[in-house]
Amino acid sequence: MKNKLIPFCTVLILFIFSVVPPCFAQAKKTIYGHYNHTMSSLNPGSNVNFPGLLYQIKLVYQESLSVKDNDGNTKFNKNQFNSQGFITQHIFQYTYKNTLSWLGNARIHTNLNIPLSNIDISGLSPKHLTGTGDITFNPVILSWHNFKQAKFMLSTAVVMPNSDSDDGFGKDFWSYRLAGGFTYWFDKEKKWAVSSLLRLETNSRQKYTEIIPGTEFSIDWSLSRKINKNWEIGLVGVHLLQIENDKEAATLNPDGPRRFAKDSIHNIGVQAAYHNIEKKYSLSLAYHRDYNAKGRPEVWNVMTSLTYYF
Repeated sequence: MKNKLIPFCTVLILFIFSVVPPCFAQAKKTIYGHYNHTMSSLNPGSNVNFPGLLYQIKLVYQESLSVKDNDGNTKFNKNQFNSQGFITQHIFQYTYKNTLSWLGNARIHTNLNIPLSNIDISGLSPKHLTGTGDITFNPVILSWHNFKQAKFMLSTAVVMPNSDSDDGFGKDFWSYRLAGGFTYWFDKEKKWAVSSLLRLETNSRQKYTEIIPGTEFSIDWSLSRKINKNWEIGLVGVHLLQIENDKEAATLNPDGPRRFAKDSIHNIGVQAAYHNIEKKYSLSLAYHRDYNAKGRPEVWNVMTSLTYYF
């Protein structure tokens, strides 16, 4: 009992000191989709969590590089728009698991993801932001583990706005995702692996701007190597493309909704991860950097995370 109370109390202390700062304020709204491309991880194509309750804390230091226009040219450089600071994100997730023998012994998962964030970044107005982000519900995640050298997964998700007004911390629109991925090991010892996750995300109208964010397509990938039983290192990356223009809601323009230019961004990084299955926790340290953005700001960050399974 004592061994179980120690990690629980540690999680509780981290939560109190990181989520309850002296200042509360509303978030700055955006018309970008819900997916955060700057927090990619190893093995995205088979990253299905254990059943039960999960707690994860991410500590991120982030700095701006530039702001790009729709043609990919620099609109503001780092000296003209200097934004830097810290992001603390807490994720509470519950996962249910079962096995479907009639579907190739697929493991079926259902989970609910509730993020709590504390943002302290210069260049934002307001500077301090704290609140509950939009909630992600994965009604169906299917994964296949009965192959010698590979794992496969398919998933659906709904991202729900946490507020119906401008006072919320979320983005004030719904998102719907369909994703599929794989992880393949090159050797029998399963030391070298390549992994990828393809994701399609469509959105509803954003109440704050009356704009419907265009559909996004993204590819997460990683190339990794296991050093030993616990340690793993590798390259990670994301390619995010908006394949449909943002557009106004039809009620705003009697001549028909206007369409806005598509945006895109790419990200690459390195990550080291430590997994301790017996004690039900994992640690990671990563560096990410954006490049070749269009219609978006570019940033770099250093991210560390702790994940604990109850």
